[in-house]
Amino acid sequence: MIKILKFIFFSTIIIILITITYQLLYLNHDFNTSYSITIYDQKKQLIGARVAKDGQWRFTDTKSIPSHFEKSILSFEDANFYLHPGIDPKGIVRAIYLNLKNGKIVSGGSTITMQLARILRGYKRRNIYEKYMEACLAIALELKYTKEEILLKYMNTAPFGGNVVGIDAAAWRYFGHSISNLTLSESACLAVLPNAPSLIHPGKNKEKLKNKRNKLLKKLLKEKKISNSEYKLALLEKIPEKPKQLPNDFFHYFNYISKSHTHNSDKIITTLDSQIQKKGNDILSKHLKRHSANFIFNGCVLIIDNTTGAIKAYVGNNPNLINSANSPMVDMIQANRSTGSVIKPILFAQALSEGIITTSSLLEDIPIYLKKFTPKNFNEHFDGLVSAKEALKRSLNIPFVKLLQEYGVEKFHNNLTELDMQIATRFEPDHYGLSLILGGAETSPWEIGNTYFKLSQFLKQSTSNDVLENNDIYSVKPLNIRKKRSLNLSPAAIFQTFNVLAEKKHLEAQGQTYHLNQKVAWKTGTSFGFRDGWCVGVSNDYIVVVWVGNADGEGRPNLTGSLTAAPVLFDIMNVLHKKSPSWFKKPFEYLYPITICKETGYRPSRFCDIDSIKLCTNKPKVKTCPYHKKINDKAIFVTSPIISYYYNQTNVLSSITNKRFQIIAPRNNQSIFLPKNLANKQNSFIAKAVCKDQILFWQLNGVFIGTTKLKHEINIGLRKGKNHLSVTDEYGNTESVIFTVI
Repeated sequence: MIKILKFIFFSTIIIILITITYQLLYLNHDFNTSYSITIYDQKKQLIGARVAKDGQWRFTDTKSIPSHFEKSILSFEDANFYLHPGIDPKGIVRAIYLNLKNGKIVSGGSTITMQLARILRGYKRRNIYEKYMEACLAIALELKYTKEEILLKYMNTAPFGGNVVGIDAAAWRYFGHSISNLTLSESACLAVLPNAPSLIHPGKNKEKLKNKRNKLLKKLLKEKKISNSEYKLALLEKIPEKPKQLPNDFFHYFNYISKSHTHNSDKIITTLDSQIQKKGNDILSKHLKRHSANFIFNGCVLIIDNTTGAIKAYVGNNPNLINSANSPMVDMIQANRSTGSVIKPILFAQALSEGIITTSSLLEDIPIYLKKFTPKNFNEHFDGLVSAKEALKRSLNIPFVKLLQEYGVEKFHNNLTELDMQIATRFEPDHYGLSLILGGAETSPWEIGNTYFKLSQFLKQSTSNDVLENNDIYSVKPLNIRKKRSLNLSPAAIFQTFNVLAEKKHLEAQGQTYHLNQKVAWKTGTSFGFRDGWCVGVSNDYIVVVWVGNADGEGRPNLTGSLTAAPVLFDIMNVLHKKSPSWFKKPFEYLYPITICKETGYRPSRFCDIDSIKLCTNKPKVKTCPYHKKINDKAIFVTSPIISYYYNQTNVLSSITNKRFQIIAPRNNQSIFLPKNLANKQNSFIAKAVCKDQILFWQLNGVFIGTTKLKHEINIGLRKGKNHLSVTDEYGNTESVIFTVI
């Protein structure tokens, strides 16, 4: 008999040991589960969360045990937690006694470790076998982990009612803050939930939950784990009415991070500054409320730290559009829109880099007619000639179209590729043509911010030995001067471009005047059809990109960069810079002395007054001044008639021409489309010429059609196909053009 008992005893021990060993092996895979994606700002404050794949609110494991919660949970569930080896014989005996006394199961005698084992086994049906397996697994847990690790794992996996799992998720769902801010009352409230999570939790059986909390608090007082004053204050705290909504003020940013998320951890600490984000929200909201009267509903703001590339604010759409039909869910920061003029500074910097122009070079600003493309300045006026920097500051279209024509569309397209702009990878250069510089291509506010950050960092790295290393996948990336030699972009050109854009520190928009309190390079943009208003600003500290418009692409009167986006940017920049920031350092080693014509900004001819400036390359391609000629032993400023016509309207300086007059419309080889009027007859065309104090005689297709004096415009009827227009002055000089009517 003794042998049989010994056999049974040792067999039982062996079975238990085998079971525990098996459980130890099982623990290699015990905690694999899905978590909610939680996103935090730079101060580790929760700014957004989404349920896990299994529909549970389950946050990534917390690494610390709140003292109030530890006292509460141990007093309520397992007073001998730090003493037993996973199972508590006293607790089991007590449970058997209570169950027999009450004639039903009122206590399971489970330790916290056994409850963790039950969680890991998937809450299988209660029976003797399952209790045995839980006990063996509990012992295995005690062998593998420390007491603190077991308590942490229990805290992170225990059910807290509804679809809330883990203490961190419970703290946010029920109390609206992290576990580090839990009060004694809140800790006691959470401690009693895992015991019966389906029966009581905030929003369900509130009075029962309150009674259980109060009972636990009284027990803590008796055990002298809390003081009498702590007890009384804890009783005064109310039980939450129902689960709280988690923070969702950063909806578009959360979606962007979620889509970009590649980390193993589901807890993401970002660089976002909640205070800056809220300021951006408020400022954009204020301005868009006003623009809504003009049926302009959408907008976005992106703020980038110009030192690190960190995203400080990401306002993806109008904060006023909650439950609106005006596309509030669309993240406009990632939406592709026509660029308008916001890439003009890039061409300006490239032209300076290659020495094609200087900042004071005069560019032609006259009507031009190209195949299927007739660009105009926004104000529909022409200056004849205008300095490159004035053309950039005033965002004149004609000078930049002609500059791109000289620089080369394909080369500029390649430069955009080197800057990692996706705008350049969607289509080949011929698809855009010269319209590329006026918004013929689309890009996103994110890409614009990224590009201006690269330009800024390219400049900064030229005056510093520091190379920015930013491994944050959610930040924009620098353009490393040591790696991007193929860009052929001079830091000095970027410096000069930013200086030009920073010269104007005020803005007049819709009857209001906005002032910048610091030095900021800023550029507006407006797309064709008034569909997009842009403004990008660059300081030494920040990059700010603002877009305003309608997500569906509807154009509106006065939807321009100056009237809609720029006021937002000015307000934001003034908030960001309470103190005047430092400006970019001048890259002296990339500047080279050159002599230029003082009046035209080109290399001087022997008839020019000269000036000395610093150029951005030691291999200048700046052409020799084409405007100063020697006439009657005197140096004279000479232009073509059409340039002279427009230039003299805006400049005190008089100019003469080699020609006495010039036809300005139509242009030679131009194609003209003339629609029919309401009488089903083809509309006429107004031909124009410029001339000084002469009578002009007009012929169309060999037939005399009239004379003009002073104002040289004549209304002509045209035939379909090729036409020949000739004009003769009173001295017998003739000019003619051939054009096609389609």
